[in-house]
Amino acid sequence: MRMPRDTETGCMNWRGQVSNNRYGFLIHAGKRVGAHRMAWILTHGEIEAGLCVCHRCDNRLCVNVEHLFLGTHAENQQDKKVKGRARSTYGEGSHRAKITASQAVAIRHRAAAGETKTALAREFGISQTQASAICAGRAWATVREGL
Repeated sequence: MRMPRDTETGCMNWRGQVSNNRYGFLIHAGKRVGAHRMAWILTHGEIEAGLCVCHRCDNRLCVNVEHLFLGTHAENQQDKKVKGRARSTYGEGSHRAKITASQAVAIRHRAAAGETKTALAREFGISQTQASAICAGRAWATVREGL
């Protein structure tokens, strides 16, 4: 399959199947393989165990080997962080967050004023256990009143 080169970015975007995490992939020898990994293998040979094929361009669909480099998982995560693409796994940055930081502060204030954690949990759509953890500072611990 021929990938046309984007004239602005130089990326060659995969046009085949795309996974839920938005990386291109194909089936090779009965195994699912990232399209960018396969591009690397076809150009440079096998990838040493423990190494990732990383994107300089940060385009998950890009299979241009000039945009790819090898690195450890830690190096790939550091590259993502340096480029400002790392989502926080805490607070509102977490994909699992059900409330905002300002709501956590409100829960603390209202519980301190006498509202029950059960009532607060129901109102904010969280468990009573989570409301208790917020009030005790075990959850949303970095959130302070001055939001």
